[in-house]
Amino acid sequence: MYQQNYDPFGNTVVSTVVAALPIVVLLYFIALHPHRDKQGQRHLGISAPYAAFLGVIAAFFVSCLAFGMPVTTAVSAFALGSLSGFIGIIWIVVAAMLLYTMTVVSGKFEIVKESIIHISFDRRLQVLLIAFSFGAIIEGTSGFGTPVAIAGAIMVGLGFNPQC
Repeated sequence: MYQQNYDPFGNTVVSTVVAALPIVVLLYFIALHPHRDKQGQRHLGISAPYAAFLGVIAAFFVSCLAFGMPVTTAVSAFALGSLSGFIGIIWIVVAAMLLYTMTVVSGKFEIVKESIIHISFDRRLQVLLIAFSFGAIIEGTSGFGTPVAIAGAIMVGLGFNPQC
């Protein structure tokens, strides 16, 4: 069984900096890495899935080379983490779709819609009310990013353009 060594370099600062390298790689590629698009225009940052892939590669190197984790254990940890993340995301999406469908089919969504509309006719205040107030309640009860899914479904139901 693999026993993790939290200080493989004998120096807490160096070990912490090395352990933070995958996060630094991820953030660098998301925000700072220069690249050119097909039209030749220069942009900073690459798309998040590619940056995440590079962060995973960096995490594999750090865990296996610097911290001495066996490759099979690193692959197993990656698989377990990915599965846990996907299950949580799928659970949220299914629950949000179920909630939205139930409220629309039962006609209760019109009550929610009218309640929010009558608080303020200003669309900006409606978004703030849904995203922060309602989102905070849902985050406190379930977490996992559920507020984004449910608040997004409510805003689409109110007529907000999902492309904006």
